[in-house]
Amino acid sequence: MMNAKAKILLVDDDPLLRSMLRTLFEEEQGHYEVAEASGVIEGLEAAANCVPHLIIVDVMMSRLTGLDFIVGIRSSPALRHIPILVYSGRQPPADRECLKLGANAYFSKPLDLDVFLRKAKELLGHPN
Repeated sequence: MMNAKAKILLVDDDPLLRSMLRTLFEEEQGHYEVAEASGVIEGLEAAANCVPHLIIVDVMMSRLTGLDFIVGIRSSPALRHIPILVYSGRQPPADRECLKLGANAYFSKPLDLDVFLRKAKELLGHPN
């Protein structure tokens, strides 16, 4: 897997935030292939189709939330192994809710992009 790109799925209903995060990962010497979904249902379908190595999801989205998404991923035998990195503008206890449902990490907005990227790489098993 050294030369294969790690697949990352971004799930957020905010196109500007998806674009910012896509750029963050695409600037990493081409190590990442980034897919996007604008909501929970689309995100679950995309995860099933591309089986990413990491999923990054916002908690607050219209209709269904990131919490619903985590439950959907963790209840799927084919997808439950995928690490999930969550971020939100919501204050605690949103972090505890997400971690209890099976998220691997939680970040509050505004994001510290350096720390966020470092955690994503750690979850992907990519040092540095």
